[in-house]
Amino acid sequence: MRGVPKNNLIRFFAIPCLLIVLQSCGYTLRDEISLFSGKKIGVIAEQSSLNRELIGILKKRNFVNRISNIDSVDYDLIINVLDHKVSKYSAAMGSGARVREARIDYFIKLSIKERDAEEEIYKVESTRFLEYSDSNILSNESEEDQIISNIMGLSLQRIELNANSRGKIK
Repeated sequence: MRGVPKNNLIRFFAIPCLLIVLQSCGYTLRDEISLFSGKKIGVIAEQSSLNRELIGILKKRNFVNRISNIDSVDYDLIINVLDHKVSKYSAAMGSGARVREARIDYFIKLSIKERDAEEEIYKVESTRFLEYSDSNILSNESEEDQIISNIMGLSLQRIELNANSRGKIK
């Protein structure tokens, strides 16, 4: 009878040894920390459809009753939307001067103040392109709204990542 092959024996001991070495040096997987999770959030923003959509995205990430307009100082996090805009441009023209592609530029600048911390200013700019067809105007509008909503969600993720890398999340 043959014994255990040498390759299997090495694998059998190599994996536990690697895990022990990683554990002993303090290696752990990074915890997922969110700037917005578990906090009572107040939002200061002008009344616009863009800001209402941003507040809606924040509500989807948290409990609905945790986001409101500022009326007291009882908040863990205050978000002040300083500038928030979407610009649309025709990016490519086809035959007969018809628009074939549209460019959507998104910009948000906001300040975030956590309780007992300094106010931090975050700025995110993003550009997306949209194939445009004159025959599907209604579907183009809904696709444009979806793109803007996706950009807003990604912008909030960038802000969270930036705050996490600065060590600002408590």
